Order: sequence, then structure tokens, then C-alpha cells
Amino acid sequence: MDMSKYLELFLSEAQEHMQSAARELSLVAQGVRSPEPVNALFRHFHSVKGMAASMGFSPIADLSHAAEDLLDLHRGSGGALDRPTMELLVDVVDALADLITGASRSKTGSPLGDDPSALIARIRLALAPIASAALEPLALHTAEETPSDAEPTVPVVEEGVPPSRYACTFMIDPSTELPGPRAALSLQRLERLGGIDDLVPPRERFADPAFDGRVVFTFVTARSIAEVREALEALPDVSATTATVQPAPPAPARAHAPGDQGAEGGEGLPTTLRVPTSALDRLFDGVSEMIARRGVVREALRAGDRDAALGGLDRLSESIEMMRDHVMTLRLLPFDQVVPRLTRAVRDLCRTTGRNARLDVVGGDVAMDRSVLEEVMDPVMHLIRNAVDHGIGSPAERRRRSKPAEGCIRIDVARRSDRIILSVEDDGLGMDLRLIRRIAVQKGYATEADLARMTEDQVLLMTTIPGFSTAGAVTAISGRGVGLDVVRTRIEALQGQMTIRSWPGRGTRIEMNLPPSLAVMDAFLVRSRDEVLAVPASSVAAVQQIRAEDIRPSHTGCYLPVDGTGEDRSFIPVVSLNEILSRREGRRELTRMSLTESRGPLSVLTYDMNGTRGALAVDEILGRQELVVKPLGPPLEQMRAYSGAALLSDGRVALVLDLTGAMELL
Repeated sequence: MDMSKYLELFLSEAQEHMQSAARELSLVAQGVRSPEPVNALFRHFHSVKGMAASMGFSPIADLSHAAEDLLDLHRGSGGALDRPTMELLVDVVDALADLITGASRSKTGSPLGDDPSALIARIRLALAPIASAALEPLALHTAEETPSDAEPTVPVVEEGVPPSRYACTFMIDPSTELPGPRAALSLQRLERLGGIDDLVPPRERFADPAFDGRVVFTFVTARSIAEVREALEALPDVSATTATVQPAPPAPARAHAPGDQGAEGGEGLPTTLRVPTSALDRLFDGVSEMIARRGVVREALRAGDRDAALGGLDRLSESIEMMRDHVMTLRLLPFDQVVPRLTRAVRDLCRTTGRNARLDVVGGDVAMDRSVLEEVMDPVMHLIRNAVDHGIGSPAERRRRSKPAEGCIRIDVARRSDRIILSVEDDGLGMDLRLIRRIAVQKGYATEADLARMTEDQVLLMTTIPGFSTAGAVTAISGRGVGLDVVRTRIEALQGQMTIRSWPGRGTRIEMNLPPSLAVMDAFLVRSRDEVLAVPASSVAAVQQIRAEDIRPSHTGCYLPVDGTGEDRSFIPVVSLNEILSRREGRRELTRMSLTESRGPLSVLTYDMNGTRGALAVDEILGRQELVVKPLGPPLEQMRAYSGAALLSDGRVALVLDLTGAMELL
């Protein structure tokens, strides 16, 4: 039977189970003492085991089965899991997530991912003492017959040593009484050297009177084949021992840095979504309504009734907007969808760097468009890497500053009006403003006079200049010349804004102001000469008409009076869109002359970006409307003045102006 047609369904459901399992583990780690998280974990592993077995994905099924066995022994614990068990389960969820992602490549014949045998062996080692305890009553009266000094004293396999797999058998001497307890004790001795896997028969069958004493198993250990054979032959009351090397499939190389999940090896968003039938019903009703209203417009046009056609077109537009809103609602995903991936990244980074940190997420239930969530993951991951590598500091350094050894990285997600506010904050050492200023001067990014006029926020934003770095050394995590400029570029490409706040000794907060969707944008259409551009409405604070004589020229530019009267009146800089476009084209115009010598009223859009206020003068404001925006492909995406393009109703293409990037052209 061809199971490939069920692959997408398997991937979707298995990924969903792993995300839920990660959330249940998080509840247990936070101290929730309830049997439900443990029971839920058991159900998730059980479901994945069954699905993987049906699909023929043995590594996934075997690892899920082992985790299921481990949890089965803790289901009566009232919800408490000891630290070693928690660490095992965390590794299991990570490994299963990788294997499930690798299953998407199964059509090409590629391996699923890293061989989970070593992890299964660790689970079996953890299960062995408990399973042996279950057989203790059977073997109790034979314990005195086994001298304690005969037990092997070789320690368990050292961490980091790659294990080997051996196919082994032994037979309990037929003349021996109670072969079941003897077999259990023999396995217990071997488990001091490694892990027992694929055991036939299972341990619970050892007490069966029909047990003939023959045991077949896979032995996972770092010992050589000679040592394994010697250990088997040294077992008391055992004969007919065999041990052969069992080849293991090669593990694929990992090229990504810790915490860096690429498209091929990372945990992406689900490729399919579950949609309730009620939503499909509403979708069908909307399509039916659009078809009916299209018919009304067609008949009105045939009859030459212009008014009826326009009225029908307006109603059809309403239906289209309702359909668009409904479809966009179906595309919404909660931020919680990516939290397990971020938690895993923090954990992996801490292991690599020797740091100690936890991830707290507030507002994980806030939903955003799938496209925004996908695009924002890279910037968020980069900020997490920076926070672990540079922000929180080492445990020793934190103690010197009277901070707890464990740092905290906090992600806040909130909805404000029609925007998503996403911030990444750490409770570390903060950013060194003096160091930033010194590097800026040394590398020629700014002069002392420039820095004197800048606010602290503007100085901190200098760290987003390409190549600007305060890292003292290059590591596998950061400090490779790819810094916050990448984050800022990606955020602005999403029609968002980025701000940095830092408090010495207290931490750093990087905030991203994002649109809820990339598909549709509310914008002002403006004209500059013969060119029409779109300015995102979220960037505009006010629109007004001013007179040329209201503008105050100075040697540093032109300023527009706002707020207050007389001497208390404040001013904001005003620039001409014509001048920005002239700079783009390699020409230069005098802003003072183009603004102050205008004979008619000037149309001005005032803005407030990252705490910086200003005004943009345009030739004409054509109106405000919603636009379907498409991203700029390479190489146009390198133009920081623009964040996308939209097709207008008359067939023309309008570039979407990115005010932050545009101002950098001046």
C-alpha cells in the first residue's frame, strides 16, 4: 500500500503532537504538580508511535515507544518527574522533532535524521533499575548465591563516546532453577556496561513458566566486541553466548550553529492547518454571495444601467472584503506555535556556551498572520543568540553583580491597535554606550559632534550599521560580522520598525513593531513628480496642508513648527520626497529652495518613528486605500528605501516607501 499520500497528514499531526508535548513538559518544569501533564505526554508519544509505525518510520516509532515506556512508569507519580527523567524527555522531544522534519524528505530516500539508538539506550538504562526492582521478589532467594565481588565494576558508558550496537544472545543453563530471575540478574549485570534494546522475550515474560531461558537482545555500548563477549561469558549459569557487530546507519552532518534552524533541518510551521467545518461553510457562503452579486453587475452592464452596475460593484466589493477578512482569519497562528522551537534554541545555546538561562513568553496566545510569523522567526532567533552569547553574561559574572546565576530571556507579544508589538528582553548586563560611541568614532561611523546631538536610543541604533560589532571575539554563535543590521533589515522589509532600549547592569530590550499581515496594507498614495508611491498609514501620524512661509530654514535643513506657541513652540525637520528621489537617482536638490519657494500649499505627512518625529512634503496626496503588497525580489530588496510593491487599480505599480530607510538616503 502506497503510504506516501498520507505523508502530509502525518507531518502535520506529528508536529502538532510534539508542540503539545513541549508545552506539557514546560508545565512540569514550572512545578505544576498534576498527573494530567504526564498523562498527556504519554498520549502524545503513544499517538506518534502508532502513526510512525503505520508509515514505516521505525526510528520515530522506536523512540516514541521507549519514551512511552519511560512515562508509563511515572504515571502514578502525581505529576512529579525527577531531573534526569525531565532531561531525557526533553532530548526525546527534540530528537523526535528532528526525525519528523526529516520524514518530509522520505520520498527522496534520504535518512530521517540522526540515529536515535543512543537515546533509546539511555532510556533503557533509566528503565533498568525500575524493571529489575519489579523482578526482585522472584530473585530474592537467589541473591545470596551471587557473590557481590563477582559483579562487574566497569562504569556506565561515558558521555560523548559514540556507542556501538551488538546483536547478542545467551541461554540460561537448563539445569538451573528459576531461569527467569537468573536472566533478569544477567541483564542487570550487562546494563552496567551499556543499554539493552530489542529484548526478546520482554522482561515481564521471564516469570512465565514457559520461559525456556533463551534471551535475544541488542547491546548498545562503547565497549569493544571482545569486551562484550568476555562479559557475556563471565555471566553465571549462562551458556551458548553470541555477540556480533550490528551496523548502524550513518548520521547526517549538521552544518547549522546551535539554535539556528534552517529550512531543511529545523522545526518549521505546520504545512497544513485544521479548519473547522463551520469556517468552510462561511467560506462557501461568501463565494456563493460573490457569484450572485457578480451576476447582478453583469446584467446591469448588459442593460446599460450604469447606476445599477456601480451599486452592484460596491456590494461585490463588500463581499470581496468580507471574504478577504475571513481567509486572513484562517491564516492566523498563535505565537505559541513557535515557542517550543525557541525554547529548544535557548537550551542548545546554553549547553554550547556554558550560560544558564530560561525563556519566558508572555502573550503567546496573540495570533498573527502565518507569513509574518514565518518571516519574523529569523530575527527573533538572532536576538536570542545575541542575548545568550552577549547579553545575560556567565553565571560567575552574574553572581559578581548580585544577579541570580540563571538569566532570563523574556519575549512579550501584544496587539496594539492594528499592529503587533514583539519584544525580546534579557536581564543581563546591558549595552555599553561608551564602547558603542568609541567604536563609532574609531570606525568613522560618526564624529564626536554627531554623537553629542544623538539621543541614547539613536546611539544604540548605531549597532544596526552593517559590520558594527562590539564582540571581542568571533564564536560559532555570533560575532561573525552579521549583527543587528540583519535583524533591522528583515524587520523593515516586513514594514515594521525596530527600537532598542538598554539599561546598564539591568538588561536590554529590543522591540519590533510589526503589521498583523503582509498581504494587505492600509496606505496613503502620494505623488512626487510623475511617480506614485505608497506610504504605510501605520507610519503616518497626521496629514496636513501648510504654506511655504510656515517653514523655517536653517543651515542644518528646514523645520516645521508644531505644538505650542511663541518661544515654547517646538519644531520638527521636514524634507521633500522629491529630494529623497533625487538622491536615489544620484542627483541633489536644495531642500530649502524646493520647500520655501513653493507658490502653493504643500501637502505634508508627519511621522513618528522610533521616537523620532519628522515631516515628509509631497507634491500631492492622492488618497488612502488598502493595497495588496508583494515583496521585492532580489536584487531590488537591497533598496532600503522601499519595502514592497503594490498594483494599483489603473494597472500601475506603486513602490511602498519605507520611511526609516528613505531618511538614510539624506
